[in-house]
Amino acid sequence: MSGPTTRQMSVGAVDLAWADLGAGPPVLMLHGFPDIATTFLPLAGFLGDRGYRCVIPWSRGYWPSTAADYYDIGSLIADALAVMRELDLERPFVVGHDWGADVAYGLAAARPSEITAVVAMATPHESALGPNRLASFDQLRRSFYEWLFQIPEFSDRLLAANDFAFLRRLWQEWSPEWTPPSEHLDAVIESIRRGGTSGPLKYYRAMFDTRLHDPATAELRADARRPIESPTLFIGGDQDGCIDASMAIGAEHAFNGPYEREVLTACGHFPHLEQPETVADLTVDWFTRHASP
Repeated sequence: MSGPTTRQMSVGAVDLAWADLGAGPPVLMLHGFPDIATTFLPLAGFLGDRGYRCVIPWSRGYWPSTAADYYDIGSLIADALAVMRELDLERPFVVGHDWGADVAYGLAAARPSEITAVVAMATPHESALGPNRLASFDQLRRSFYEWLFQIPEFSDRLLAANDFAFLRRLWQEWSPEWTPPSEHLDAVIESIRRGGTSGPLKYYRAMFDTRLHDPATAELRADARRPIESPTLFIGGDQDGCIDASMAIGAEHAFNGPYEREVLTACGHFPHLEQPETVADLTVDWFTRHASP
C-alpha cells in the first residue's frame, strides 16, 4: 500500500489538514491529546492492507490544521461531519483515541444515521468516566493535568518549557512500559510548537469555559448527550497511566446499541501505537460484524 496523501480544506474559519490512504470502505480516524494524525499510520497500514480507506484529520489547533475560537464538543463533531461531507464518506466507520474517542461518541449519539460503527480507545464514555473518577482518588490524581490546564498562560508556558519536557513526561507516565517512536513524539512536539500550545489546551478549558462554546453548535452539543445506537467497541490498556481501564465500568448504560469492552494486557494509553496489529484485528472483527447491510 502506498503512503498517505495529505491535503487541506476550509471548514468555516478553520483549515483542517488530513491524511488519506488505502481504498475501500471509509474509516474516519480521530486523534487525541497530546498527539497528531500520524499516530494512526501503523493501524491504518494494517487496515489498508485489509481493504479499508483511512481518512485521518489533524484536529483544530494542531498544525498543519489551524487554531480556532471554539473547542466545544459540538465544534469538534462539526469538524468531523465537515470532513465526511467534503470527502463524500458515506456512513464511515469511526476510530477515535482519547479526545478523538469523545468526538466519536458524540458523533455516534448526534448523527447515528451518518456512521456505521465506532471503535473508541483509552477514553471511556463520560457517563461512566465522570462518576467513576469522582469516586477514585487515584484517578483524580492521574487527571491532575486537566485541572492544571485551566490556568491560562501558566499552563501554556509549562507545556512548552524545556523543549516540552512536561509533554514528554506525560507520554512516559501514560504508557510506562512502552517507549514511543522518537520520530513520532518529535513530530507531535513540532506540531504543537508551530501551531501553539493554546489550541490543544483549550480542549480542556472548554470543558468549563462556555466562552469557548460556539453558539452555532449548541444543537450538536445537546444531541451528543443522547443514548448511542451505533455499535461501539471500547479498547483500553491495563497499564494506562492516564485513565484506568476500570473507569469504563458502567459505560454500557450509555448505549442502546451493541457495546463491548476489551482491555489489552501489557498496554498503556496508546493501544493503536503499542499493539497496532492486535487493535487492527479487533477493529476489523468489529467492523465486519457491524457492517452496513
